[in-house]
Amino acid sequence: MLRLTTAARDDALCAGNPRTVWPDPGDTEFASTAAAWDALPERVRRHLDGRRAVFDFTGRKRAFPPTQAEIDRYPPVTHPIARTHPDTGRKCLYVMRDDCTGIEGIGGQEAEALIAALADHIVKPAFIYRHQWRAGDLLMWDNCTVQHRAIQDYDLPQRRLMHRTTMGGVVPT
Repeated sequence: MLRLTTAARDDALCAGNPRTVWPDPGDTEFASTAAAWDALPERVRRHLDGRRAVFDFTGRKRAFPPTQAEIDRYPPVTHPIARTHPDTGRKCLYVMRDDCTGIEGIGGQEAEALIAALADHIVKPAFIYRHQWRAGDLLMWDNCTVQHRAIQDYDLPQRRLMHRTTMGGVVPT
């Protein structure tokens, strides 16, 4: 799943609109991190509540290594693993594979295993909505409680061009 978590402030609301629609433009999956939090056993929620994860831009897998300017622009930040929605008060998981490189107070291997387990939990089919894009679609989502990823299930040379707008946002608490 993808969400820019390497900034101190997260976007509150996002909207996506396809600009090129091929016969099969590629779907987008949205995972409810609030439903994923709710589905965790109570003992796991207690263990996670109050803990902070380290998000590091350099942890993300990419075709080309980041430039020093990019590294300087996005220094590591910490965010709560159990984030509270600023309007509803609902808790949600705020962990991502690759961007999340550690957990404060937990050793390296144990933190890596926990991050992987939580990332796998978030993308369970029960928490996923898969959108099949059509011409004219406009999709809005609450970026606080949703992670999303493009499904590159289309053949080259087809390309996907999406316009995305983000609005507002707060520092996760």
